[in-house]
Amino acid sequence: MRADVKAKWVEALRSGEYPQAQNALVVYSEHEPLGYCCLGVLGAVCGPLVGLTAEDIGMLENPEDELLSGTASESRDLTTGVLKRFGLDPGVASELMNDNDSEEASFEDLANKIEAEVEVTG
Repeated sequence: MRADVKAKWVEALRSGEYPQAQNALVVYSEHEPLGYCCLGVLGAVCGPLVGLTAEDIGMLENPEDELLSGTASESRDLTTGVLKRFGLDPGVASELMNDNDSEEASFEDLANKIEAEVEVTG
C-alpha cells in the first residue's frame, strides 16, 4: 500500500471523526453520514469520496458505477481499480471488511492491524 495512503487511513481511523458502521461503506440519513466501515473511511480520506458530500453523491447520475462494485441489492465495495490506486490488495481489503463487519473489530483494532500487517509498497 502507498505509504501516504496508509498513514492518512490509520490517522483517520483513530481520529474519532468517523463513527463506525457495518455492512456498508457509508450509512447515510438524509444528506448526513451516520457511520463508515473501515473501507468507507479509506474512501472518504484518500479518494474517491474525498470532497464529496452525501448530497454531491446523490446528484451524480451513477456514482456506484465508477466508485463502487456490487448491485443495489448487494453490499457495496470499493472497486478493484480504486483499491489498486491505493496499492491495497483486494484480499487484504476483504479481510479488513470482514473484521469490521462480521467480527465487529473497533477502528483502533483495525488501525493497529493495518499498521502491523499491511505492507508499504512503492
